[in-house]
Amino acid sequence: MINGGISAGQVMSPDDDDEMKNLNELIKKNPIVPATKIANDVLQETGKRVNDLTIRRYRRALGYRHYHQTLKKSFTSTQKESKIFFSQHYMNSNITHWLFCDDKVFTLQSTGTID
Repeated sequence: MINGGISAGQVMSPDDDDEMKNLNELIKKNPIVPATKIANDVLQETGKRVNDLTIRRYRRALGYRHYHQTLKKSFTSTQKESKIFFSQHYMNSNITHWLFCDDKVFTLQSTGTID
């Protein structure tokens, strides 16, 4: 696939170690680049056309997986102080005297349905 050539025919299988290493180097440069961009880079470097589905298959064979990054909100200094104050205040209290509840309210309608 990446080793050169002019043909636009069948690409070698991902079992070829040299090709896997070369592709892995391309992906490591920028791992979030779409497969079509990598296929275009391979075409420019080697003159060999590669289908983007082949690139995706190679990525999976190399262990790359897609994911959605989750963004975590960081606490403000006021929130941190509030949490510390709460934990220090209730640190040595007796948990058996605590009452746990949630904010969900269910209303039973005259029709027998629950809202």
